[in-house]
Amino acid sequence: MTNTRRHNFGWTVALALLTVATSAQTNEPGLIYGKDFAFNLLAPNGWLLDDAAKQKIGAAAVFLPEGSVWATAPAVIYVTTVPKRTDASFTDLIASDIERHQTASSGLKVAAEAPLPAADGTLIQINKFSGDKWGNVESVGYIEAPTVLILIVFSAKGEEAHAAHHAAFADILKSYRFLTSKIQIEGASQHGP
Repeated sequence: MTNTRRHNFGWTVALALLTVATSAQTNEPGLIYGKDFAFNLLAPNGWLLDDAAKQKIGAAAVFLPEGSVWATAPAVIYVTTVPKRTDASFTDLIASDIERHQTASSGLKVAAEAPLPAADGTLIQINKFSGDKWGNVESVGYIEAPTVLILIVFSAKGEEAHAAHHAAFADILKSYRFLTSKIQIEGASQHGP
């Protein structure tokens, strides 16, 4: 991950075994799954799922505008998951995410955006982060699924790019549909680490 994308997701990326069933780039529906969860997200019009970028940064999924690459895209959207824990609530996850960002960039502004309903009826909480030390503007959609907490991160290089691509972010959020918590991954250890 380049240092121009500030969202620190190291603790989320290492926690889940994830795959998106795609080719290198596609606008097909993305099946995102791991231990105890599977959900769908759809690439919005003019955007593609990018399997190579997903593997490069270690995210569950990466969406890019058609014809762009991770390092130079004016905006990107990526997905991470965190297994649910009994000692941390959904509200705790959001508060921890805000605290981590504010620690990384003094002067960071955080504003709640209007929640959006997803295809399966889930209400997605959204925070906008602006004024970071790299000049990025991000919106993060937080989803509480039955077995995982999901972060859908929209990172844009400045306010203009954020405004220009925000509709694509909203479309991805609206397409979210949780499928199942009963999943078995062939070849994966049933006991876990």
